[in-house]
Amino acid sequence: MLGVQAYKQWIQNRNASADTSESSPKRPKQLKADLLQQTPEELNYSLTLFVREARKPSGDPYPPDTSFYFCLGIQYYLFNNGRTENIFTDSYFDTFTDALQEVVQHFPAALRETHDWGRLQ
Repeated sequence: MLGVQAYKQWIQNRNASADTSESSPKRPKQLKADLLQQTPEELNYSLTLFVREARKPSGDPYPPDTSFYFCLGIQYYLFNNGRTENIFTDSYFDTFTDALQEVVQHFPAALRETHDWGRLQ
C-alpha cells in the first residue's frame, strides 16, 4: 500500500498546486485521485507524471528502487481491485514504462551491473 499512499499524497499536492495557479495559462491539469476510476489513458498519463515528479516530504527525489517498488505496489493494488491492465507490459503504457526506465537508469552503477534490468517490459 506504500505505492498507493505515495501516489495519493503526490496527486493531492499536485492538484492543490493546480488549484492555486488558476490564473496561469499553463496550469497543471487536475488528475483523478482514485487510481481505480481512471481510464487506461488517464492512468498512463498520471503514472508517467508520478514517476517523474514524486518527491519525499523533504523535497528530495525518491531513490530509483523506491519509485520502482511504488509502481509494483500500484500494479498489485490495481490487480487486486479488478483492473486487468498490466502497467509494465501492456503497450498502452509505453509512455509510463519509458519514464520509469529513465528513473531506473539512475540506479548506482554497481547495482546496474549486478542486475540485468533491461527494458521493464
